[in-house]
Amino acid sequence: MDVSTGIEIVKLYYSLGESATAALRVYKTKHGLIKDPFTMSTITRLIAKFESTGSVLDFPGKGRKSLSDERALIVQNAVEQLQSQSIMASSSLTQMSQLTGVPCASVHRITRRHLHLYPYHFTLLQNITDKDKEQRVTFANWLLDNEETVPKILWSDEANFSVNGIINRHNCVIWSREAPHEYLTYNLHSPQPCVWMGFSSKCLLRPCFFDATVSGDSYLHMLQTHVIPQLKQHKKSSTVFQQGGALPHYSNQVRTYLR
Repeated sequence: MDVSTGIEIVKLYYSLGESATAALRVYKTKHGLIKDPFTMSTITRLIAKFESTGSVLDFPGKGRKSLSDERALIVQNAVEQLQSQSIMASSSLTQMSQLTGVPCASVHRITRRHLHLYPYHFTLLQNITDKDKEQRVTFANWLLDNEETVPKILWSDEANFSVNGIINRHNCVIWSREAPHEYLTYNLHSPQPCVWMGFSSKCLLRPCFFDATVSGDSYLHMLQTHVIPQLKQHKKSSTVFQQGGALPHYSNQVRTYLR
């Protein structure tokens, strides 16, 4: 029941001979209601509060803090403790819930409503050098000057799937009042499963899976047994093969084969 409704009910109650039943009936008629919007006990409690406090408002009680205030303080201390250990430590609401004993849903509500913390996701980027920038501009200019070549390009790339604890940017966040602008570095070429994909404007090649670190020999074997047969299947006789700058791509045997 909002404040304006409470005031209206109190006025009706006293104007109708202090009858809760009459006050409810007149209120329903006035507002065109069929069902009771509240119970008789609600009106009784409202009148009792008005007679004891002189108001229909709910005043905060004195003494012991509310449970939400206590939980907010506990969660705040946990966040500060975890953040002092690592920038990544505050990324898990589940971890904060386990540390504090506060339900995960309550932790999420407290971080947003009480502590005004917001989740910031990581963006995984490769380290770009000045030389890389020059090469990208050169390639972009070449592409603009040779637009007829675009349909012939077979674009390819590989993605490594780490099993050694590297962050998952979809699940990992930092809770903070503002963007933390933190950086994490790790070895991009550590041993891990790898998936290769190739596509052009005309076709999409099936992925190829590498169980071990890609080498010049394994990459060449993929070209011979996986890529070329599919290009023949799609009848692509003239192809400009694009590949990244990984070392296996430029091994002697691969360069000899692609010439």
